Amino acid sequence: MNNSLFGANYNLGGTFQPFPHAGQSFTSDPLTSPSKYAPVLQTTVDRNQALQPVSLTQLVHATQEHPDDAFHVNNTPLRNVTFVGYIVKVDELSTNLCYQIEDGTANMEVRLYMLDNDSEQQAQKRAALQPGVWVRVFGSLREFNGERSVKAHHIQPVDDMNEILFHRLQVIQVYLQQTRGVSNKNKQTLNNNVANGTRGEHFDQGTDIMNDSSFSPIHQSVLATIRHLSKDYRGTSDEEIVANLKQKFPPKDIHEAIHFLMEEGHIYTTIDESHYQACSSF
Repeated sequence: MNNSLFGANYNLGGTFQPFPHAGQSFTSDPLTSPSKYAPVLQTTVDRNQALQPVSLTQLVHATQEHPDDAFHVNNTPLRNVTFVGYIVKVDELSTNLCYQIEDGTANMEVRLYMLDNDSEQQAQKRAALQPGVWVRVFGSLREFNGERSVKAHHIQPVDDMNEILFHRLQVIQVYLQQTRGVSNKNKQTLNNNVANGTRGEHFDQGTDIMNDSSFSPIHQSVLATIRHLSKDYRGTSDEEIVANLKQKFPPKDIHEAIHFLMEEGHIYTTIDESHYQACSSF
Protein backbone atom coordinates (compact mmCIF):
# COMPACT_ATOMS: atom_id res chain seq x y z
CA MET A 1 0.00 0.00 0.00
CA ASN A 2 1.22 3.50 -0.81
CA ASN A 3 3.08 4.89 2.21
CA SER A 4 1.73 8.38 1.52
CA LEU A 5 -1.69 6.94 2.32
CA PHE A 6 -1.00 4.97 5.49
CA GLY A 7 2.67 5.50 6.30
CA ALA A 8 5.32 3.00 7.26
CA ASN A 9 3.29 1.55 10.15
CA TYR A 10 0.75 0.01 7.79
CA ASN A 11 1.12 -3.71 7.14
CA LEU A 12 -0.33 -5.67 4.27
CA GLY A 13 -2.30 -7.86 6.63
CA GLY A 14 -4.83 -5.07 6.80
CA THR A 15 -4.23 -3.57 10.23
CA PHE A 16 -2.30 -0.76 11.82
CA GLN A 17 -0.32 -1.09 14.99
CA PRO A 18 -1.50 -0.68 17.63
CA PHE A 19 -5.06 -1.93 17.08
CA PRO A 20 -7.13 -1.69 19.14
CA HIS A 21 -5.47 0.31 21.89
CA ALA A 22 -5.63 -0.71 25.51
CA GLY A 23 -8.44 0.89 27.46
CA GLN A 24 -11.28 0.18 25.07
CA SER A 25 -12.95 -3.06 24.04
CA PHE A 26 -15.20 -3.85 21.08
CA THR A 27 -17.78 -6.59 21.18
CA SER A 28 -19.68 -6.46 17.89
CA ASP A 29 -19.26 -9.00 15.12
CA PRO A 30 -16.91 -7.83 12.35
CA LEU A 31 -18.23 -6.47 9.07
CA THR A 32 -21.88 -6.78 9.99
CA SER A 33 -23.47 -3.40 9.30
CA PRO A 34 -21.40 -0.56 7.88
CA SER A 35 -24.46 1.70 7.93
CA LYS A 36 -24.21 1.90 11.71
CA TYR A 37 -20.94 3.76 11.86
CA ALA A 38 -20.03 5.24 8.50
CA PRO A 39 -20.54 8.98 7.96
CA VAL A 40 -22.22 9.94 4.70
CA LEU A 41 -19.50 11.13 2.35
CA GLN A 42 -19.54 13.17 -0.82
CA THR A 43 -18.03 10.73 -3.30
CA THR A 44 -17.65 13.27 -6.08
CA VAL A 45 -14.21 14.18 -4.84
CA ASP A 46 -13.77 17.37 -6.87
CA ARG A 47 -16.11 19.20 -4.47
CA ASN A 48 -14.04 21.50 -2.25
CA GLN A 49 -16.51 21.19 0.60
CA ALA A 50 -16.61 17.38 0.63
CA LEU A 51 -16.13 15.64 3.95
CA GLN A 52 -12.99 13.65 3.14
CA PRO A 53 -11.83 10.59 5.09
CA VAL A 54 -8.08 10.75 5.67
CA SER A 55 -5.25 9.12 7.55
CA LEU A 56 -3.14 11.34 9.76
CA THR A 57 -0.06 10.81 7.63
CA GLN A 58 -2.00 12.37 4.74
CA LEU A 59 -2.57 15.47 6.86
CA VAL A 60 1.10 15.56 7.86
CA HIS A 61 2.14 15.48 4.20
CA ALA A 62 -0.67 17.64 2.78
CA THR A 63 0.71 20.30 0.45
CA GLN A 64 0.07 24.03 0.39
CA GLU A 65 1.13 26.18 -2.57
CA HIS A 66 1.02 29.43 -0.57
CA PRO A 67 0.69 30.00 3.20
CA ASP A 68 -2.94 31.16 2.99
CA ASP A 69 -4.04 28.58 0.42
CA ALA A 70 -6.07 25.46 1.15
CA PHE A 71 -4.19 22.29 1.96
CA HIS A 72 -4.22 19.65 -0.77
CA VAL A 73 -4.11 15.86 -0.70
CA ASN A 74 -3.72 14.12 -4.07
CA ASN A 75 -4.19 17.53 -5.75
CA THR A 76 -7.60 17.85 -4.09
CA PRO A 77 -8.28 20.78 -1.72
CA LEU A 78 -9.19 19.83 1.83
CA ARG A 79 -12.04 21.58 3.60
CA ASN A 80 -13.58 19.23 6.13
CA VAL A 81 -11.88 15.97 7.08
CA THR A 82 -12.71 12.97 9.22
CA PHE A 83 -10.36 10.39 10.70
CA VAL A 84 -10.29 7.68 13.36
CA GLY A 85 -7.59 7.33 16.00
CA TYR A 86 -6.97 6.85 19.69
CA ILE A 87 -6.24 9.53 22.26
CA VAL A 88 -2.68 9.55 23.58
CA LYS A 89 -2.83 12.65 25.76
CA VAL A 90 -5.32 15.33 26.83
CA ASP A 91 -4.44 18.86 27.98
CA GLU A 92 -7.18 21.18 29.22
CA LEU A 93 -6.45 24.81 28.40
CA SER A 94 -8.44 27.94 29.17
CA THR A 95 -10.31 28.02 25.85
CA ASN A 96 -9.90 24.54 24.40
CA LEU A 97 -9.07 20.92 24.98
CA CYS A 98 -5.89 19.80 23.24
CA TYR A 99 -5.81 16.11 22.28
CA GLN A 100 -2.83 14.19 20.94
CA ILE A 101 -4.34 11.57 18.65
CA GLU A 102 -2.58 8.63 16.96
CA ASP A 103 -4.01 6.46 14.19
CA GLY A 104 -1.09 4.12 13.53
CA THR A 105 0.25 6.30 10.71
CA ALA A 106 1.09 9.56 12.47
CA ASN A 107 0.35 11.71 15.51
CA MET A 108 -1.67 14.92 15.33
CA GLU A 109 -2.70 17.65 17.75
CA VAL A 110 -6.47 18.16 17.76
CA ARG A 111 -8.07 21.19 19.41
CA LEU A 112 -11.70 21.27 20.49
CA TYR A 113 -12.81 24.75 21.50
CA MET A 114 -15.26 25.13 24.36
CA LEU A 115 -18.21 27.51 24.51
CA ASP A 116 -19.26 29.54 27.52
CA ASN A 117 -22.76 28.11 27.22
CA ASP A 118 -21.78 24.45 26.84
CA SER A 119 -24.40 22.17 28.37
CA GLU A 120 -23.76 19.67 31.14
CA GLN A 121 -24.37 16.88 28.62
CA GLN A 122 -21.64 18.23 26.34
CA ALA A 123 -19.26 18.44 29.30
CA GLN A 124 -20.01 14.82 30.21
CA LYS A 125 -19.34 13.70 26.65
CA ARG A 126 -15.99 15.49 26.68
CA ALA A 127 -15.11 13.92 30.03
CA ALA A 128 -15.36 10.48 28.40
CA LEU A 129 -12.63 11.39 25.89
CA GLN A 130 -9.65 10.08 27.83
CA PRO A 131 -6.27 8.59 26.82
CA GLY A 132 -6.65 5.15 25.28
CA VAL A 133 -10.12 5.82 23.85
CA TRP A 134 -10.66 5.42 20.11
CA VAL A 135 -12.50 8.36 18.57
CA ARG A 136 -13.75 9.72 15.28
CA VAL A 137 -12.80 13.33 14.63
CA PHE A 138 -14.52 15.79 12.30
CA GLY A 139 -12.64 19.01 11.63
CA SER A 140 -10.30 21.01 9.43
CA LEU A 141 -6.52 21.15 9.08
CA ARG A 142 -4.77 24.30 10.28
CA GLU A 143 -1.16 25.49 10.53
CA PHE A 144 0.25 28.09 12.92
CA ASN A 145 3.93 28.98 13.30
CA GLY A 146 4.85 25.94 11.24
CA GLU A 147 2.90 23.52 13.47
CA ARG A 148 -0.06 21.65 12.02
CA SER A 149 -3.14 20.77 14.01
CA VAL A 150 -6.80 19.96 13.46
CA LYS A 151 -9.53 22.30 14.64
CA ALA A 152 -12.24 19.86 15.65
CA HIS A 153 -15.90 20.50 14.94
CA HIS A 154 -16.77 17.37 16.87
CA ILE A 155 -15.13 14.34 18.49
CA GLN A 156 -17.12 11.21 19.26
CA PRO A 157 -16.05 7.87 20.81
CA VAL A 158 -15.83 4.79 18.61
CA ASP A 159 -17.85 1.93 20.08
CA ASP A 160 -17.51 -0.55 17.21
CA MET A 161 -14.20 -1.81 15.83
CA ASN A 162 -15.84 -2.04 12.41
CA GLU A 163 -15.78 1.75 12.25
CA ILE A 164 -11.97 1.68 12.35
CA LEU A 165 -11.78 -0.88 9.55
CA PHE A 166 -14.48 0.80 7.51
CA HIS A 167 -12.78 4.18 7.78
CA ARG A 168 -9.58 2.74 6.33
CA LEU A 169 -11.53 1.30 3.42
CA GLN A 170 -13.07 4.71 2.82
CA VAL A 171 -9.61 6.31 2.82
CA ILE A 172 -8.49 3.80 0.19
CA GLN A 173 -11.62 4.34 -1.92
CA VAL A 174 -11.23 8.11 -2.02
CA TYR A 175 -7.48 7.80 -2.64
CA LEU A 176 -8.14 5.62 -5.70
CA GLN A 177 -10.77 8.02 -7.00
CA GLN A 178 -8.41 10.95 -6.67
CA THR A 179 -5.31 9.30 -8.11
CA ARG A 180 -6.71 6.95 -10.75
CA GLY A 181 -10.12 8.36 -11.52
CA VAL A 182 -13.37 6.43 -11.80
CA SER A 183 -15.42 5.66 -14.88
CA ASN A 184 -19.00 6.90 -14.92
CA LYS A 185 -20.26 3.36 -14.42
CA ASN A 186 -17.92 2.65 -11.53
CA LYS A 187 -18.57 6.08 -10.00
CA GLN A 188 -22.29 5.32 -9.90
CA THR A 189 -21.56 1.93 -8.32
CA LEU A 190 -19.38 3.57 -5.69
CA ASN A 191 -22.00 6.21 -5.00
CA ASN A 192 -24.69 3.56 -4.62
CA ASN A 193 -22.53 1.43 -2.35
CA VAL A 194 -21.73 4.34 -0.09
CA ALA A 195 -25.31 5.59 -0.14
CA ASN A 196 -26.78 2.19 0.69
CA GLY A 197 -24.31 1.50 3.44
CA THR A 198 -23.75 4.86 5.06
CA ARG A 199 -26.84 6.16 6.71
CA GLY A 200 -24.44 7.22 9.39
CA GLU A 201 -24.64 8.15 13.02
CA HIS A 202 -24.26 11.84 12.35
CA PHE A 203 -22.49 13.94 14.91
CA ASP A 204 -23.81 16.85 16.90
CA GLN A 205 -21.54 19.75 16.10
CA GLY A 206 -19.44 20.89 19.02
CA THR A 207 -20.59 24.37 17.95
CA ASP A 208 -24.37 23.96 17.64
CA ILE A 209 -25.55 27.01 15.75
CA MET A 210 -29.13 26.43 16.84
CA ASN A 211 -28.05 27.57 20.31
CA ASP A 212 -25.45 30.09 19.20
CA SER A 213 -26.63 33.69 19.16
CA SER A 214 -23.65 34.70 17.00
CA PHE A 215 -25.33 33.09 13.97
CA SER A 216 -27.96 35.03 12.07
CA PRO A 217 -31.64 34.02 11.90
CA ILE A 218 -31.28 32.95 8.27
CA HIS A 219 -28.40 30.59 9.11
CA GLN A 220 -30.44 29.04 11.90
CA SER A 221 -33.53 28.79 9.68
CA VAL A 222 -31.67 27.16 6.80
CA LEU A 223 -30.05 24.57 9.07
CA ALA A 224 -33.35 23.84 10.82
CA THR A 225 -35.05 23.41 7.43
CA ILE A 226 -32.38 21.00 6.19
CA ARG A 227 -32.72 18.95 9.36
CA HIS A 228 -36.52 18.92 9.08
CA LEU A 229 -36.62 17.95 5.40
CA SER A 230 -33.86 15.32 5.51
CA LYS A 231 -35.42 11.90 5.91
CA ASP A 232 -32.47 9.74 4.83
CA TYR A 233 -28.87 9.87 3.56
CA ARG A 234 -29.86 11.92 0.49
CA GLY A 235 -30.74 14.98 2.54
CA THR A 236 -32.73 17.68 0.78
CA SER A 237 -32.27 19.81 -2.33
CA ASP A 238 -31.56 23.52 -2.52
CA GLU A 239 -34.88 23.93 -4.36
CA GLU A 240 -36.77 22.43 -1.40
CA ILE A 241 -34.88 24.65 1.03
CA VAL A 242 -35.71 27.78 -0.97
CA ALA A 243 -39.35 26.72 -1.40
CA ASN A 244 -39.74 26.35 2.36
CA LEU A 245 -38.07 29.64 3.25
CA LYS A 246 -38.92 31.98 0.36
CA GLN A 247 -41.70 33.65 2.36
CA LYS A 248 -39.14 34.70 4.99
CA PHE A 249 -35.92 35.31 3.01
CA PRO A 250 -34.91 36.18 -0.58
CA PRO A 251 -33.64 33.15 -2.56
CA LYS A 252 -30.26 34.82 -3.08
CA ASP A 253 -29.79 35.17 0.68
CA ILE A 254 -30.84 31.56 1.21
CA HIS A 255 -28.21 30.32 -1.26
CA GLU A 256 -25.58 32.48 0.43
CA ALA A 257 -26.55 30.99 3.79
CA ILE A 258 -26.23 27.47 2.37
CA HIS A 259 -22.75 28.32 1.09
CA PHE A 260 -21.79 29.74 4.49
CA LEU A 261 -22.96 26.62 6.32
CA MET A 262 -20.97 24.47 3.87
CA GLU A 263 -17.81 26.51 4.42
CA GLU A 264 -18.20 26.28 8.20
CA GLY A 265 -18.69 22.51 8.14
CA HIS A 266 -22.28 22.43 9.41
CA ILE A 267 -23.70 20.81 6.25
CA TYR A 268 -22.31 18.79 3.34
CA THR A 269 -23.37 17.60 -0.09
CA THR A 270 -24.74 14.08 -0.57
CA ILE A 271 -25.94 12.51 -3.83
CA ASP A 272 -25.04 15.52 -5.98
CA GLU A 273 -23.96 19.14 -5.70
CA SER A 274 -27.45 20.45 -4.97
CA HIS A 275 -28.49 18.07 -2.17
CA TYR A 276 -27.48 18.81 1.41
CA GLN A 277 -27.44 17.05 4.73
CA ALA A 278 -26.87 18.57 8.16
CA CYS A 279 -24.03 17.11 10.18
CA SER A 280 -26.42 16.35 13.04
CA SER A 281 -29.42 15.10 11.06
CA PHE A 282 -31.50 12.03 11.88
